[in-house]
Amino acid sequence: MDPKRKRINAADFIEKNSTKLNGDRTKRKPNDDDDSVRESTLERNMFLLLLAIRCLSAVYNLIWDCDETFNYWEPLHFLLYGNGFQTWEYSPDYSLRSYFYLFLHALPVWPFIYVEAITKIGAFYLIRFVFAAVTAAIETHLYKSLRSLLGTKKTFNLALFYLLFSLTYVGMFQASTGVLPSTFGMHLVTFAYSCLIRKSYAPAIASIGVATLVGWPFVALLGLPVALDMIYATSFSKLLANLFNFLKYSLVFGLIITVPLVVVDSYMFGKLVFAPLNIVKYNVFPTNGQGPDLYGREPFSYYILNCALNFNLLFPLAIVNALLLAVDYVSTGEKGRRTAFQRCSLLSTLGMLLW
Repeated sequence: MDPKRKRINAADFIEKNSTKLNGDRTKRKPNDDDDSVRESTLERNMFLLLLAIRCLSAVYNLIWDCDETFNYWEPLHFLLYGNGFQTWEYSPDYSLRSYFYLFLHALPVWPFIYVEAITKIGAFYLIRFVFAAVTAAIETHLYKSLRSLLGTKKTFNLALFYLLFSLTYVGMFQASTGVLPSTFGMHLVTFAYSCLIRKSYAPAIASIGVATLVGWPFVALLGLPVALDMIYATSFSKLLANLFNFLKYSLVFGLIITVPLVVVDSYMFGKLVFAPLNIVKYNVFPTNGQGPDLYGREPFSYYILNCALNFNLLFPLAIVNALLLAVDYVSTGEKGRRTAFQRCSLLSTLGMLLW
């Protein structure tokens, strides 16, 4: 051994170098880019998981409603291929259903049919796969909104619970790829409530407007939570300003949606038609046994059984949750400021009870 070489104590060497390494680690703090990449990866994985389940619905889901066959697939076949059966609801004598609604469904497959690059079966499944992708995208948007609500671990768990229920319940499996106004409305109302959580009122109002005018007019009732949240204010002057903004958004988006709707439907029916008004008049103001009495009415118990069948244990939990939320909301108002989580929970539950 070289006598000039200094003997190093092993403990001193480890302590000296570990201190240096730990010092380097403490200097390097997680930056916003790391968090952004992590969030993007998580959201992408959630979207792919949802998309996989919804694609299974596109392939294996049955057509459960005769209306889907005769009121939507048949006239859609007419738009795409020039022939198809016409139901009385699409007759110019009644003009209850909108062709503009069908045009939106035809858009994804029209280019393929034009160049003769797809069969009829292929067009059927392509429309369903588009619905699957749209459903997955909107569910992912809601998942992101729930995560951003409080930015805490509890909210993260809430978002995961939402995903768990949405992925496993039969109601979502059946509804996600059906060519029906109820599916169309479900997509848009879900997106509207997701925007409501973020206080993005303009896209929320636009979504409710499209769902109401193009899809199913009675969906307008589900816009009430959006209106209440946007208009509510602690002072009268601010309330008037919020009310003005709500009416402004509603009028602008209403005109943007109504003009192409009336133009397309009037052209297809051969006369001036505003289909949403016709269907409301037919169902709300019936004459001679028409409207909701045409095929009979279900008792109130039907809705209880239907919700229990589609959502299982989640349905009674939602009812109990509504009562607990109301109590919590009132009691918190007496003690201090209500949280954003309470606000969004109560508004979304109000939508469920209204429907």
